[in-house]
Amino acid sequence: MKNLLSKLLINSNKVVKIGTDNAGKFTVEVVYVSINTTTNTSGIFPVKYSPVSGDKIYIYPESGIPRFKLKEYCQKNNISLVRDPNKSNARFLNIKHEVSNRIRRCGLYCVKKSRMAKFLNDNPGLFTPVQEGLMRTELCVYDYYTASKFSDKYLKNPISRDNSREDFSLDQLSDVLYEYMYYFNEETHIAFTDYLTRTDIFSPEDLIEDLSSGMVMDKKLYEDVSRLFDSTDTSNHVIAMESMANCDFQKSAVYLLALMKNYRSDIYNSKVRNHVNFKALRNYFNWEMTHLTGDSIVAKLQSRGLATKENIDKLLPIVMSDIKVETRLTKFKVKDLEYTGQYDGEVFEDLPVEVKDELDPVLSDPSNSQSEGDGEITHAITV
Repeated sequence: MKNLLSKLLINSNKVVKIGTDNAGKFTVEVVYVSINTTTNTSGIFPVKYSPVSGDKIYIYPESGIPRFKLKEYCQKNNISLVRDPNKSNARFLNIKHEVSNRIRRCGLYCVKKSRMAKFLNDNPGLFTPVQEGLMRTELCVYDYYTASKFSDKYLKNPISRDNSREDFSLDQLSDVLYEYMYYFNEETHIAFTDYLTRTDIFSPEDLIEDLSSGMVMDKKLYEDVSRLFDSTDTSNHVIAMESMANCDFQKSAVYLLALMKNYRSDIYNSKVRNHVNFKALRNYFNWEMTHLTGDSIVAKLQSRGLATKENIDKLLPIVMSDIKVETRLTKFKVKDLEYTGQYDGEVFEDLPVEVKDELDPVLSDPSNSQSEGDGEITHAITV
């Protein structure tokens, strides 16, 4: 398990998590918590799937694989799709979706079992189930709202951890700590351990790349699809998105990303934005309908190894057009545009998967920008 996400499992601690339900009653569950880790999923499935005649494949839910193309693919390669993963010899899992839906992050108090046991002994019958749960763990965690119900001031006064200590472990805890932590239940721990140790699980992108072969979007088709989006008839928007989803993702990358940038609002408001075929296109470029710029398009091309000189040359006039429109200068004229990034080879590190943060009145997370990418294209403006 030599990847960043595996550290989440390796460095996690089994704890008793005390919470409160909607009725204000205490709840108890055994979970795993982890600090100093990341949910980066880069490199989890390093081996690319190559179909072998007779293969039986299983596709996990939310894989983003366009099913309408899958039948032809299976027939072509003499492989079959099965409904039972135990009958397959190749599985395709969207690990980012699994992380986003099964792992949570919030601010938690953490205290040693012995200190919590003293509090419970001083308050018999407060929450009896904790006594049994503490027998299985060395630590206890609880959130801000649960802490507010405690009478013990010690359990409400956390220490401030030195955030520069990346080697800090909860096992070293000597006082009450309050920290943002990832947490997940035992079922998730078992499932992820299985995912990360199996050799028959592959990224859905392996199939999506093979299935995305189709028509190649050139400049003329790009302009035709743009006119469909410019129409006030939303049915034309559906046709435009279907055309995009049926293109070869790799060979049409520049124009597809340009359409995503130019018509983000129309795509977001379309009823087919989450259709499996268009979702496969979104997943291929890891696009969550956020704002795109020329720079972020370059970043997405680079992440796919598609920032070739040919593709950058296609992108330059699109960016130049944007600059002319956005600057709205009357005394200046944009005469030149120069690409200062690297061609095909600089691959950006995969960003950690977004994990749902829970409302926290004590700690606040930095806000995430809705724009993607950083500077790589510069332009010259002359009078």
